[in-house]
Amino acid sequence: MSLPPTSRRRLTRAVVPGLAAAGLAVLATLLVVTHAERTAENAAAGPPQGCVIPPPPGLGGPIALTGGQGQAVTEAAFAGRPTLVYFGFTHCPDICPTTMYLVKDALTAMGPEAAGLQTALITLDPERDDPATISAYAASEGFPAGLVGLSGTPEAVNAAIAAFGVVAQRAPLEDGDYNVNHTSFLYVMDAGWRMRGLVTTIGKTPQEIASCVQQALSGAAAQ
Repeated sequence: MSLPPTSRRRLTRAVVPGLAAAGLAVLATLLVVTHAERTAENAAAGPPQGCVIPPPPGLGGPIALTGGQGQAVTEAAFAGRPTLVYFGFTHCPDICPTTMYLVKDALTAMGPEAAGLQTALITLDPERDDPATISAYAASEGFPAGLVGLSGTPEAVNAAIAAFGVVAQRAPLEDGDYNVNHTSFLYVMDAGWRMRGLVTTIGKTPQEIASCVQQALSGAAAQ
């Protein structure tokens, strides 16, 4: 599913400015929402920059998608174990695969704590990413082991996008193809499918992502 270098460069020029602007805008909003709820003491000892704990209320929710074997997949499939959720697509030139590599390295940095974590990749492009396609992509070398790729009808995918507050916009390209500009956040869901935190993946190190995930889940465990 890899693209020729020229196509990847063309897609990169199209996606990165819009994605960065949208990601920063949404992140700024999230940080403003949470800032008022955090004391100066908590802020000093808080999570890494770009890590929002707790997340704004109302994010997350049920999903009704389809797995690679055509099976129906709801949030119940992830019950009992925390899950890291990301929204991307198979034609994404750089941000999506880079994020998956980062997540794998973050899980490695977490050591034994990562043993119980699940990972899921939900497509933003159901028109090109049918369940088999996104599932095969999720098995790419360098991605987290056991990463679950999910797709579904446009209505089902759009419902998941709305539930998680993802910003995604289809952007036509000069050759008649299209890209999907989108925000890039990793969502930390606890064992009961409640969102406990989220972190922007742009410009982050595996250690920063690992720290955000650990703090989000440690707060969930304390409740």
